[in-house]
Amino acid sequence: MSGETRSLVELPAGARATIVGVADGVEPHIARRLVDLGLVPGTEVTVVRRAPLRDPTLYRFADTAMCLRAAQARWIDVRVGVTSDAGLAAVVSVA
Repeated sequence: MSGETRSLVELPAGARATIVGVADGVEPHIARRLVDLGLVPGTEVTVVRRAPLRDPTLYRFADTAMCLRAAQARWIDVRVGVTSDAGLAAVVSVA
């Protein structure tokens, strides 16, 4: 089952998706930092809740809960509607 790919920042609270990768055009040092934080392809991420003014947003992934600002979350591409195993298989087959 393939899902729709979009930016992490676009997901509503309670949504789950699988990380596809870092968006094209992001500066290399930002991409590296996001990967260092554990936002890697195949990782399932859940939008836990948003702050009252909608920024930052709390995300849960890989046994971690982390707040990201919209400016950071917009660089993470996710696929909605696939499990982490299917997402990882898609990433591996493309690579």
